[in-house]
Amino acid sequence: MAGKPSSKAALLVKKKVWVPIIAPELFTNQQIGETYLEEPSQGVGRQVKVSLMVLTGDPQRQNVAISFKIHKAENNQLFTQTIGYSIVPAAVRKMMRRGRERVDDSFVVKTQDDVAVRVKPVLITRGRAKGGVLIDLRQQLRLNVARAMAKLKFIDFIKDMVLHKFQRELQDSLRKIYPLQICELRDAHIETNAKGLQNILTAPAAPAQPPGEQPPAEAPAPEAA
Repeated sequence: MAGKPSSKAALLVKKKVWVPIIAPELFTNQQIGETYLEEPSQGVGRQVKVSLMVLTGDPQRQNVAISFKIHKAENNQLFTQTIGYSIVPAAVRKMMRRGRERVDDSFVVKTQDDVAVRVKPVLITRGRAKGGVLIDLRQQLRLNVARAMAKLKFIDFIKDMVLHKFQRELQDSLRKIYPLQICELRDAHIETNAKGLQNILTAPAAPAQPPGEQPPAEAPAPEAA
């Protein structure tokens, strides 16, 4: 009959160590945190959210957070990939002012490299807009986001959001319908929910503009209330 293990052996546990968490190349492979583990491999699959202010050193970006997922352990370090971008809810609420209208939406689109992304835009107009205008804004918003995302790889989409290029170009494209004070993505992340993946929004390619045809004029700015 095998003897029972000694109490000393039963109490033997592996010592934990602090393992650094490293950002992807887009954020210069800087260390964004550390976690206390027995083995670095135990950290694979975990998610980390970091303020964009910490990543860029810009205090004006403190209301934006970037989400990462640890995807591998190597050389006693944990390496991540970017999975999302979000704005602090309190900052979104502060964008709204009296005499304006707000348009929120949430839908799933695919990038050029076939990544399904849940996008949650928020638009705030410069003045009071009628219901029909808001409907047109939402429809054109969905169309323009789907078209733009289809031309971008996911990592380039994240880069353009961090640089605010994506939001700026989207706002410019919607001015033809109604002038906007704010055009933001309050959240954008890789969609993993099965139900969400069954309702992916696609958009037809933009029609070619005939030679010599002038683009439509921008909508006039509303009068101050």
